[in-house]
Amino acid sequence: MIIFDEAPKEWDSKNAGDLKEFLNSELGRLTMAWVGTFAPKFADGSDPNKTLVASGRVEGFQDAIKAIFSLTREQPVEVKKPEEYPDLDDDKAWPKDLQATQPNQP
Repeated sequence: MIIFDEAPKEWDSKNAGDLKEFLNSELGRLTMAWVGTFAPKFADGSDPNKTLVASGRVEGFQDAIKAIFSLTREQPVEVKKPEEYPDLDDDKAWPKDLQATQPNQP
């Protein structure tokens, strides 16, 4: 997964038009044909775990392609960076049911 430190610049109707023009061009069609060849393959179903992982990869790839095409007509939805977990030693940062329990002192 590619994670950028900075958010991309604002997406506007000019960007959408330029992308649509590119995707409709010979080079754009060739690019997307090549991108399609990199689609992950479904597993054969013999191993349920491998099948679930493979189907997740396929679905993620399909979502990414849909996102590219959606940019030709709408502004992208902002994706929030995942929050990091709090310090493991800071009990106050965790819900009560996840806080470490202290053994009774004699």
